[in-house]
Amino acid sequence: MAGYRSMRKLNPLYIIVLLGIVFIFVEYNLSQSKKELQDNFLQFQKNKELAIKLHTLKKAYSSENISKLLRILHSKRFASAHFNIDRKRDRVRITSKNISLKDLNYLFSKLLNGHYPIGGLELTRLSKEKAKMVLELVW
Repeated sequence: MAGYRSMRKLNPLYIIVLLGIVFIFVEYNLSQSKKELQDNFLQFQKNKELAIKLHTLKKAYSSENISKLLRILHSKRFASAHFNIDRKRDRVRITSKNISLKDLNYLFSKLLNGHYPIGGLELTRLSKEKAKMVLELVW
């Protein structure tokens, strides 16, 4: 029976220490996961704001706006202005060598009330009623 005697009972203090170590380990992992979750949430919020901005910019500067602009320029009101429209991938250059000031005022009221990013503008007064215009819209 001496062999059975070598098996000792586990000391409850060892079990308590082991459970304490496991608890500390789990708590540490939980706090790290919580911190990672907060970081991911902040990154998600930044990405969401960026996506909203990109969607807004895409909506504002889409080909639909270019077609609206072309519709405005080709309207009957500007028949005497003889616009020269040069379209490139990221910009539209509109020139008129002889536009009336009333038509110019109307054109700018349409441009400034819409989402048209004006990259450059040159105006030269030719007479009391006429002007020369070079307008560049950049996307």
